Amino acid sequence: MFVSTTGTISRFTSLLKYKVNIEDAPEDWATKVLNLKPKTWLDLPNLDRYAAALTEQEETGVPINWDELEVHQIDQRFPGFIAEEVMEADLDIFVSRDLDGTPNGLAYDRIVAALQMTVKNQQAQIDELKELVTTLMEG
Repeated sequence: MFVSTTGTISRFTSLLKYKVNIEDAPEDWATKVLNLKPKTWLDLPNLDRYAAALTEQEETGVPINWDELEVHQIDQRFPGFIAEEVMEADLDIFVSRDLDGTPNGLAYDRIVAALQMTVKNQQAQIDELKELVTTLMEG
């Protein structure tokens, strides 16, 4: 499930009956995805909410009700990729966008397709190397 750019809740499905014009994915995804560098970060909206709550408390003197405030642990780091870097890696297809085309996030669940291609290529290399080692040991 996902929330669309218009705010509606929708679902992704993998069933064939919901797809048309199916094509194999580009083979170069396998190498492009290897160029992505995972990052960790602090969530800016979370920090902004925290700062606003502290400012309001300072201005009003009313204690912060942390149970009602949507603030995560202030130093909690989140892992993932940066959308702009995914675009630079020529993997725009995994970037989600607003209605006006502005990037707004990543379709992490879809990146698995590129990773599967990478694993498949690496498995072929492993199998080839195993065969070579077996041949060398017998010879």
